[in-house]
Amino acid sequence: MDDMVNEKAGGKRQTTSIDTVIGVRLRAVRLQAGWSQSELAARLNVTFQQIQKYEKGSNRLSAASLHQIAQLFKLPLDYFFEGGDAGNNPAFGLQTDRSPVWDRAEARLIAHYRKVSPHLQSRFAALLQATVGSDQDIDED
Repeated sequence: MDDMVNEKAGGKRQTTSIDTVIGVRLRAVRLQAGWSQSELAARLNVTFQQIQKYEKGSNRLSAASLHQIAQLFKLPLDYFFEGGDAGNNPAFGLQTDRSPVWDRAEARLIAHYRKVSPHLQSRFAALLQATVGSDQDIDED
């Protein structure tokens, strides 16, 4: 708990490892939703630079902002903390044993994939599987 009360000179609180975890999770869900930093910033009425700072863990998110973000992505608040899960929102089911989507190209691919019919999704998955030459399903480890 000492990590939560770190203070800079002058009595201002500095960020902690919890802020970093929240930032990493925020970035992951934003990318999975296919949103830019500017799009999220507009919804939160902040600048995209502020979103960058949140995602890097260099600025703290207020409880109200974190609540608003959880509502935007239809996630439980605890999702943003270590060990939290996506609750009833399978679209953001980031499990600790799997890598979340980290770059924009992957996020766009997922966003486009979700827009096509289930039949095309199945054909696309088969094409990818044939391309990488794996007989193993993606869900298998």
